[in-house]
Amino acid sequence: MEELRLYLLGSPRLQRRGQAVEMDTRKALALLALVALGGQEQQRDTLTALLYPEADPGSARAAFRRTLSTLHAALGEGVLVIRRDAVGLAADSGLWVDALHFRELAAEPDAFGHLEQAASLYQGDFMAGFSLRDSPPFDEWQYQQSEELRRRLVTVLDQLVNRTAASGDYERAIQHAARRTALDPLLEEGQRQLMELYARSGQRGAALRQYRECVRILEQELGVAPLEETTRLYQEIMSSRLELGHSPEGSMRKSGRETAPPEPRPVPALIPLVGRDAEITRLTRAFEDSPAALFISLEGEAGVGKTRLAEELIALARRQGRAVAQARCYEGQAGLAYGPFLDALGPILETREGAQRAGQLAPAVLAEVARLLPGLAAWVSEPLPVQPSDGPGAQTRFMDGLRQATNSLLGGNPPGLLFIDDLQWADVATLDLLTYLARRAGPGDCHLLIAWRSQEGSNQERLRRLQAEQQRAGRALHLSLRRLTGPEIGALARSLLGSAAARLEERLFQESEGLPFIALEYLRSLYQASGDWNLPGGVRELLHQRLQSPGEAARQLLTAAAVIGRSFDFSILLSVSARSEVETITGLEEL
Repeated sequence: MEELRLYLLGSPRLQRRGQAVEMDTRKALALLALVALGGQEQQRDTLTALLYPEADPGSARAAFRRTLSTLHAALGEGVLVIRRDAVGLAADSGLWVDALHFRELAAEPDAFGHLEQAASLYQGDFMAGFSLRDSPPFDEWQYQQSEELRRRLVTVLDQLVNRTAASGDYERAIQHAARRTALDPLLEEGQRQLMELYARSGQRGAALRQYRECVRILEQELGVAPLEETTRLYQEIMSSRLELGHSPEGSMRKSGRETAPPEPRPVPALIPLVGRDAEITRLTRAFEDSPAALFISLEGEAGVGKTRLAEELIALARRQGRAVAQARCYEGQAGLAYGPFLDALGPILETREGAQRAGQLAPAVLAEVARLLPGLAAWVSEPLPVQPSDGPGAQTRFMDGLRQATNSLLGGNPPGLLFIDDLQWADVATLDLLTYLARRAGPGDCHLLIAWRSQEGSNQERLRRLQAEQQRAGRALHLSLRRLTGPEIGALARSLLGSAAARLEERLFQESEGLPFIALEYLRSLYQASGDWNLPGGVRELLHQRLQSPGEAARQLLTAAAVIGRSFDFSILLSVSARSEVETITGLEEL
């Protein structure tokens, strides 16, 4: 079979042995993209509706036959499987598709080389510059594919930035971070990351120019000034307080307050689990011994280690051959209904095994699920029945269809695991579906693992009610995570830095106050920033988020308390803040 290559990342084109293959119509190329990314044979009626939505049925079918004939002539024999009611790619078609190869590489985050290949393969957005003016359904499909692939690229670039920066390869980290910033220049977190990387590599002028570019973009696009932490980082770079590069001799720079350990190892991506022996024992026993689906909830303040503990259970599930799906909720995205379920289940449907499991569902169930996951239709040999989206029972049918699909993909023997993180920011629809899954869990259904931050977001009461309800049903395991002790923080530092951490342990506990996230941020900062005890960027981000909720009076009290010191007397705070006694008491209660 002659080698055929279909390039869809960037301007779409088809090549045979390096030479362009011309097609007479744009819709022939669109049809090839639909068939190539569909994975299996697709119904002619579905493809016809995507390409000729405005034509009457007879004219649409005739036009589709002409387009299919054009595509078949361009590809040659043995590439397409053409049946009376379906079209697909032959198993030995020899067609290589860059978008599919990108997805395969991006799905292996542990393989650094694969991540770099994926980033280099992404030459532009999906079918950039291509559209069908008379086919809005195809344009919508193209947009969905483009957004999904862009999200994967963002994840790939984030992982590459973190790994290259941790290894001290700032040049490559800057290249990946600059590309990440170009994808979303309005994201100040990315702008700050790039500024800091420039500063760490000794390119102070480039870091300052990046700040000015950030200011220009925000003013031009949004009419706003940068956030306070962005400006503060700029000022630190301006005043040379952020001296993050190594000295010319390559030795670690010394601070007047503290000296970093000599030549510490970089902090690994997956940190050791310290101080959680009791929790992991309870999780493991419950997970392995439970005959029914479990509802496992992890609660704690930001940075206490909920996600890291969940990663340990996920790793155990994978070692046991269980199916795993995971997603997280994001602040400010509560308007995106069912977003975490889309993120968790969508990638599974792209695998052969996931498609086979989904194909076993009843057509009526698939029709309901396809409303949320349109890609399901590609795996079905018959047209899906049309179900009314409103009226009596519509919502129940929809919820139960998603329940059956979730357990078809993740259930079994042994049952798999669905993990959703940061549920304090979940949308109402996601909480409704999670509640439905938990209440109707039966033998063979997947385990549910959730995590949320205490005292944040608007979902606290509902999550606690659901947890209490599951506990009464005998299906729940709830863990409220505490901060680490001084010896545990010391053990964490030693596990990462060995004997070189001995001189850091007491200071590290004082700075972190037992929060693993803050301790790890300091360890990374000490390694990368040559031993300076400046507040790490990740900690600044966490504190900035926590300081968004208090009102003006409470923030003024906090400012006054910070000037007084870590420990302060009420009467002194009352005097310094110039607030009334009632205002001070109310503000302290809020804080």
